Amino acid sequence: CRRSAPYPSFANFDAPDRPACLVSRSRTNTPLQALTLWNDQAYVEMAWALARRIATEPKEMSDRERIIWAWRTVMGRTPKDAEADYLLGMFNGQRERFASDAAAAKKLVDKQQVPNGVEQETFAAWFYVANILLNLDEAITKS
Repeated sequence: CRRSAPYPSFANFDAPDRPACLVSRSRTNTPLQALTLWNDQAYVEMAWALARRIATEPKEMSDRERIIWAWRTVMGRTPKDAEADYLLGMFNGQRERFASDAAAAKKLVDKQQVPNGVEQETFAAWFYVANILLNLDEAITKS
């Protein structure tokens, strides 16, 4: 029966079986969890959705302001200058890479609908930012 089989992502993150309830769960950090966060289709779709919001929702913002907005959306706090600087540098590097290699940007974006007014290489770079944010320990663990 499908209902009795645990969802693979739940198993990787030490979730209890569906009929069970736990007061507290163990807190682990394993390579399998990292692989799940980077490759499981559900998490990839979440990163694309966040990339779309970063690229389109905050109107008339600089790239740095978009990063700060995204960080606050995911983490619930304003990033430190070093955190924002790192993400901005990574975003600019990815955007330059995709601008010089349009085929790589096209391959990454693939079936995603690029938002109106957003260049493909920019959207691909925002995906990298979104993926990083959603994979930070602070984003995936409570307290």
